[in-house]
This record gives sequence, C-alpha cells and structure tokens, in this order.
Amino acid sequence: MSKAAFVDFELALPFERVSVGPRWLVVHLPAFRLERCGHTADSVVALIAERRNATRLIALTPAARAAGLTEDMTASAARATVAGVLLEPLDEVGEAADRQELVRAFDVLCDRVTTWGDGDLLFEIATTAAYFGGEAQMIAKVRDRAAELGHTCRVAVSDHPRASAALARYGAQDTLVPAGGSALALAGLPLAALEPSDTLAESWTALGLRTVTQWAQLDAASVAGRFGDEGLELHRVARGAAGPSWVQRPAPPPLDGVVVALDDERSDLAGICAALTDGLLRMRDQLASRDLVAVMVELKLELSWGPTVQVRLRLSRPSRDPALLARMLGERLERITLEAPVTGLRLRTCEVAPEGGGQTDLLDRRTATEGWDELLARLGDVLGEQAVFHAATVEAWRPEAAWSALHGTDPAPSMVDPAADDPVERQERATWHTARPRPTLLRHPPLPLHVRLDADRPIAVRSRDGWRPVRRALGPELLEGDWWREDGGFARAYWVVAMPEGTAWIFCEKEQWFLHGWFD
Repeated sequence: MSKAAFVDFELALPFERVSVGPRWLVVHLPAFRLERCGHTADSVVALIAERRNATRLIALTPAARAAGLTEDMTASAARATVAGVLLEPLDEVGEAADRQELVRAFDVLCDRVTTWGDGDLLFEIATTAAYFGGEAQMIAKVRDRAAELGHTCRVAVSDHPRASAALARYGAQDTLVPAGGSALALAGLPLAALEPSDTLAESWTALGLRTVTQWAQLDAASVAGRFGDEGLELHRVARGAAGPSWVQRPAPPPLDGVVVALDDERSDLAGICAALTDGLLRMRDQLASRDLVAVMVELKLELSWGPTVQVRLRLSRPSRDPALLARMLGERLERITLEAPVTGLRLRTCEVAPEGGGQTDLLDRRTATEGWDELLARLGDVLGEQAVFHAATVEAWRPEAAWSALHGTDPAPSMVDPAADDPVERQERATWHTARPRPTLLRHPPLPLHVRLDADRPIAVRSRDGWRPVRRALGPELLEGDWWREDGGFARAYWVVAMPEGTAWIFCEKEQWFLHGWFD
C-alpha cells in the first residue's frame, strides 16, 4: 500500500489563502472500465465501441497505454501496434450498473459519494474523516476498500473537486493537500490536468501556456473577460479556491434492454414495426416503473445473415410515449435497405432522465395536430441532430461569439459566481450586465458598407438605391478583445444608426465600415 504524500505548504503564496470548508477526496480508478470485465491493470486490454463509423479504443489499461496504444485508435491499428492486445466490447448498460454498485460499495465510508468522470469516485469528507481518525486514515480506508473490490486506484484530497481529480490522475502517488494548499500542489501539473474544453485548450496552446502555474499567474480580470465562465472557474481552481458545497448528483438506475424474438423472419416494414411496437410498450413500462423518460433510444435489427443494423434516435424532449417513438423509428427504418430478413429486435435506452418538468409550448398550439416536442424531434431525425437547436447567450465581447447553439436537452451554459471578496470580478460582472442596445437580427459575416462621416459621426450610408441619410446616430461603443488569437483579435467602434429602412447596427474596424445587424 502506497503512503499518501504529505507536503509542507506553509510557503508564501502569491495567491490568497482559502478558509477551511468542504474537503474533497477523489478516487482515480485508471482501469475500472476493464477491471469490471475481469481484467487487471497489468493486462494489455482495451475497451472498444463504434465511434465515427469505425470500431475504436475508448478506454485502456495502464499496461495497454504503456505498450503504445491510445484512445480513439481504430481496432485494426491497435492490433497492428500490439499483436497480442485483447479488445473488450463496450457494455454500456452493465457498466452503468457497475458504477452505481461501486458507489454503493463505498457508502460504508461516506454518505456523500458519487461518480466523477469515467469510473472515478468523488467524496465530500469534511464531516466524516474524523470518524476514521483523520484524512490520512480516510485515504487508507478508501484504498483498502478499492483493493477488496479488485480495483487499483490513486487517491487525492484537497479543497476543490477539480484539484483533487487533477492530483489523483496526474500525481505519482496518493496526495493529501492541507487546507489552503491547492494552488501550490497544482503548480507543477500540466494544464490538461484541469480538464478544459477543447476550445479553451486550443486558446491555451495559442498563448503558449503549458502549466497550471502559468495559468494561475494571469490577471483575474483579463481571464474573466477573455475566457468566459469556464476560464474563470479553472483560474479560480488554479489559484487555490475552495470548492462548492456538496450537491448530490443522482444518476438514474440502469435499465435492462428489451429483446423481441420473432417467430418467423420478417422483411416487410409493417411486420417489423408491429414487433417494434410491442418492444416499445415493454420499454415504456420499464421507464415508468422508475419515473424515467428516454433521451436516446437504440434499436438493433438482428438479420438472418450479415452484420446487425443499428439505429439511434435522440429526442429533442425526453419521452417514453410508444406511439411517438414507433413513428420516429419507423421513419428512420424507411430510409434503410436491409440486406437480409429480420430475425429479432433489441431495444435499449442509451440515455434517460427523471420524469417531470419541461418547457411549455413556445406558441399557442392548441389547434395543432402535432405537439411541439414531436415536431422538434421529427425535424431533428430528418435534418440531423445538429440542424435543430435553440440559442443561449454566452458572455463574450465579440458579438458573433456571444451565443451558443444548444441541441436537444443540452444544459444552458453555467454561470460561475465570482468570489464575494473579489472587487475585480464583481466589477467585471457588473460591467458586463450593463444594458446595451443589441440587434434582433445579426448578420454573419458582417456586410461591408460605405459610410459618410461628419467629425467621425456617421451621417449617411450607401445602399443599392444610393446614399441614405442617417437621422440619428448613437455611439460609439468600443468593443475589443481576443488579443491572444493569431489574427490579433478585434477592435471595433459600434454605432446605432436610424435610417429610413430601420435602425441598423454598424461598426468601423481598421478604417472599414460594416453592417452587423438590424433592430426591430
């Protein structure tokens, strides 16, 4: 059993000290997804699943990674790289069940435990560690419990769950960080340890940032203005901020798939859909018994010969209505050519959600024959999941980047509350929420314009019909940012101008004028 690393963190830090609050323990289980299948961390084994039209590696044991395999590698490339590699097919339903069993197995040590990432566990131990003799003894108990269950692990404790996860995954041994010492403990880690989004990671690379120390030394006001909520949160983690209060994140219980065996082979769509309806009724009863609704449904058609045909359907609004699901799956089946008769069907829910809630109709559709959620789901099925979305605002100075597309049941971007004692962050948010005129319709890309000026104020704009007078001009509003990008960012002077055609939003950048949008 390895001992936890105890480090002296009483050195002078360039960041604020954090008062004692919640304490977060993360158990990193590097081989959980394969250990649950009976393999060990020393086995050269990889988990495979269908991703992007190919069978790819989605999880590896440490031994497989050391042998040169990488995630997202195709199965054929993996076999060519390591001749004796064993490839284990993904069992999503079984894995989800095992994750919940793993959480329950640690209930004897802590009443505040949940999953974190792909198989890792998160504990809030501020009030429970004392029952085991302190945090060091708690780490030992957790490690012993993991060993009893047949799992290798690495454990870390700190003030923030992200900090503990980073230290558990990237540290060389178990780590116990005293209260207020997270900043120094994270200092030597690579920025990838903070698990940024791809967009934020690309920005860090463009800036030449490599370590958590470099990120923590940036000015907080600049980070808030240029990197949004995610950047602000990770900056606070790097500077040693304390984590949030405990919030239980219950995961829906796993569901068994529904198997529909056919008495005879079927090749006609009507016969297949009849059998499908029976399976959907059974799936509805499964979901209803646990107060759940389906977010994504998978249908597999087993053929008399040849590969299994798989259809996945993501709903714009979670549902378990058999009629709705049968109609949408039937529309999808109409576009598939079967190479052989169908001998059986398998249905399962890839994603589920608790029943309840839901948004009211956008319009008054009392006379409509089709529900709004059904319409969105059907459009998404026909046009593609990425083609149907709604917009959510994002805190960004560049106007065309100030919104994001949310698909289906994607959550809205979270808002990170600034520290109550940080005047820079309070001012940053107060400034951001100051009322500004913004157009209803935004052009992308902006349309180049010819503008006449009088002492830098627009007085006329040229259109197809000639020069149009500007009756009133409000501005300028100066917007600039994205200085870390290769193009040098942007610096614009925006004006709201009233013309005979309506009120427009125009801006000047590098002595060139553009039309960016129209107001109602």
